[in-house]
Amino acid sequence: MKKEYPVNLYGYYQDDKANFESRSNKSKKVIYGILLALFVFLMIMPSVIPVSSILIRVVAGIGILICGLLFFYGGSDFYNKQSGGKIESIAIKKFDCNATSELELASMFATNNFAGLAKAFDADNQPVQLYVHEDAVGKVFYLQLMKYYSQSDFSGMSEVKVISEPQYSEVYRDIKNIKST
Repeated sequence: MKKEYPVNLYGYYQDDKANFESRSNKSKKVIYGILLALFVFLMIMPSVIPVSSILIRVVAGIGILICGLLFFYGGSDFYNKQSGGKIESIAIKKFDCNATSELELASMFATNNFAGLAKAFDADNQPVQLYVHEDAVGKVFYLQLMKYYSQSDFSGMSEVKVISEPQYSEVYRDIKNIKST
């Protein structure tokens, strides 16, 4: 039976507004806005570039779509309010569930056996994955085991584990050895 855990780390950050905030990167928004305006201009006036106007309009249409999405929905990151540090994804490990069972992985995660998780076999297209985020300024790791419960349901299979000082320094090397697959 599936328990109620945070859907993912980003959902955890959004739900805990006392400790986390989402900040927009103004320079990225400006760059995406300028590119969006340029692609709109090329869509209206493709004859500015001496190449096939159909080709220019196709490229401009794709550019409008990509830059528009990035302008309106991209360019924001989560920050830890206490430290002011940006929270960055440092690893996503996909475990080979044929070599290590889901129960063993959950047990290693629960007992903070990060060396075991780093050494566990990995493979692509696996249902159980470990997501690792870090606030390097505040010296905090955020980890969560995620699982595909079905083709359309990928969500947390564990609580979010928050590791801060002094444990951060003790497990730093083991967690940094967890490589993305």
